[in-house]
Amino acid sequence: MIEIDPRVDVVFKNLFGSPEHPRLTMSFVNSLLAMAGLPKAVQLTIQNPFQLADFLDQKESELDILYVDETGHQVQLEMQILKHKGLPQRMLHNWSQIYQRQLQKKLTYDKHVPVVCFWILDKVLWPDGSWLHVFQCRDEKTGCVLHEDLCIVTVELPVWTKWLKAKKSSIIEGVAKWLYFLTKAKGMDENQLLATLADPEFTEAMEVIKGYTTEQKRRHAYDMRENYQRIIASFKADGFDEGKAEGKAEGKAEGKAEGKAEGKTERNFEVARTMKAKGYSVEQIAEITGLDPSQIQSISPNET
Repeated sequence: MIEIDPRVDVVFKNLFGSPEHPRLTMSFVNSLLAMAGLPKAVQLTIQNPFQLADFLDQKESELDILYVDETGHQVQLEMQILKHKGLPQRMLHNWSQIYQRQLQKKLTYDKHVPVVCFWILDKVLWPDGSWLHVFQCRDEKTGCVLHEDLCIVTVELPVWTKWLKAKKSSIIEGVAKWLYFLTKAKGMDENQLLATLADPEFTEAMEVIKGYTTEQKRRHAYDMRENYQRIIASFKADGFDEGKAEGKAEGKAEGKAEGKAEGKTERNFEVARTMKAKGYSVEQIAEITGLDPSQIQSISPNET
């Protein structure tokens, strides 16, 4: 039985962001491009390749993978386990950062190249029941595209899983094979998984995954990252709800709006203090709490 979840960030980036596994990169990214109706790449160069050491000290900030194809077009790929309030804005911010960097190369505006960002989401973000969304900048009435350089694609794994179950078909093709691998691998029999997917890429992917059960450093990195994701999920589920509850209680005496804000702020500082004591980076704490980095730096951590 497979013990490792390929959605955990260290494994995901190892699979699709390592120069040692170009076949996996080409297969997955091209299946995503085809799914979105975009031209496939002939060659992909990884701009921020996977380094195991980045995941061993909890300071890894580049969890996305950035590729450049043979035409210079840029592709970003990110696996997002958790959902937070500002996620759509983060998608736009990430796209704009990549696009803006082209100015640093002294390119004129007409020489800019497209940037397509793929977000694989482990939570439901959009309420319309579709597992695939391809966002571009279009005129609402005519459908006229402002420019094709902007493209953000989201794939919601929980919605896709429901779609696959409702489809009731044993035939899995294209990007569906990779989505099946991401969602079904952990807990499944290896031989059954490989028989279902039946492509050499997945045999190679399984060899990568097995490295996280046999190699001590890889297993340590996996356990750390999986634990980190659990802690963050707990903070989001419990910490912020608790802050709202505290705010409501204070609101009865001091006014609902003011009390809610104060309660949430106090809880955010408490969460930040705890995370800082556990060695999480300022960037990681800021993402979860919404506090300014300067506020986080001024906090004295709790004693562990």
